[in-house]
Amino acid sequence: MKKKVCFVTSTRFQKIDRDRFGLKYISKEYEVIIIDLSKLINKRSNIIFNKLKIKNLYEIDNLKKLTKLLKKNTFQFFVDNLNNSFYALVVRSIFKYYNIKSIKYIGGLKPPILYRYIYRRDGIRWIPLSSHEKKFFFKIKEIPLKIKSFIKTSLLKFLNSFFIDIVIVTGKNPQNLEGYLHKKIERIFSHGFDYNYFLEMKKKNIIEKNYILYIDQNFIYHADFFIKKRSPFVSKSFYSKLEKFLIDISKKNNCDFKIALHPKSILDKNNFKFSNKCYLNKTPELIQKSKYVICHYSTAVAFAVLFEKPIISLTSLELDNLWAGAQTRSMSKILNTPLYILEEKQQNLKLENKFDKIKYNNYLNQYIKHPKSNNINSWSTLIKRIKKKN
Repeated sequence: MKKKVCFVTSTRFQKIDRDRFGLKYISKEYEVIIIDLSKLINKRSNIIFNKLKIKNLYEIDNLKKLTKLLKKNTFQFFVDNLNNSFYALVVRSIFKYYNIKSIKYIGGLKPPILYRYIYRRDGIRWIPLSSHEKKFFFKIKEIPLKIKSFIKTSLLKFLNSFFIDIVIVTGKNPQNLEGYLHKKIERIFSHGFDYNYFLEMKKKNIIEKNYILYIDQNFIYHADFFIKKRSPFVSKSFYSKLEKFLIDISKKNNCDFKIALHPKSILDKNNFKFSNKCYLNKTPELIQKSKYVICHYSTAVAFAVLFEKPIISLTSLELDNLWAGAQTRSMSKILNTPLYILEEKQQNLKLENKFDKIKYNNYLNQYIKHPKSNNINSWSTLIKRIKKKN
């Protein structure tokens, strides 16, 4: 009889969670129970997402039911996909009480957001700071934020030293991981969600096709806007301008263009008029076959880096008024990619079929795959480590 493990999430469990968190690998060795706490911790995600019909999925709406489930089952460990809310801390305390080991896997690392410290407002948009301005901003404005960040990280480290037993480290850049890098927490050096899928994809021989791929981030109807009570990043005119841009740039380069919709989009209710150009849940495969990739700051850029595709960064006047524009510009700087502004008319749309290999390799090590990791699926590595201990 298989031993039991559980996957615990604070947002409503979706197919993408099942794929990313390697449940098919874990289920080879263990019986996997999924505990969905969205009704307790993140009610808005429970409203917007449909329930996934899958075996061993439990939706828990109070702590009494959770305790009853943990008493009834003996779990060897649980994969922690909880946020850092008060209720999440209470849930972790309950698992600790029942002596269930916890594993934290942050598989989608991103570069830091360089906001007012790199850009300043010029009318309605953000532009890069001069050297003199940078010194002023860094000296005056960075001090309180550094103090706040230090306190937050220190507190998170302290709490996690009690609640987290193992952290899977997926890149050299610690920004997303600092709160989990306490000396008491065991580290497994591995790679992120996308690299696991890349390992499967690269086994197949694919012929490159002559098209430009745009990676959409659904700046109007993204589920997070509802869940986090935020306003859309752009107006509907953004997508009209975007479609014109895609037509113009594809004509200039004698290419077709395709659109990879955000995985939480609905195919027949997207922002584009060219529905025949839109594809859902095919982003990695579309990137693999493409000639060029246009994106903003999506973590899917990892596939473009892994498949060594020339990346074109795209921002707009609307995005530049928000952190989204700064994130796009930061990504462009880190990867050394050409940067286009959607509304700019005098731009050379002729693309070069090249990329900065040094920058790509550095991005790989920082945010996709830790240099100490192997080329084995993260979850296979984790299971081997756990079995050695037992």
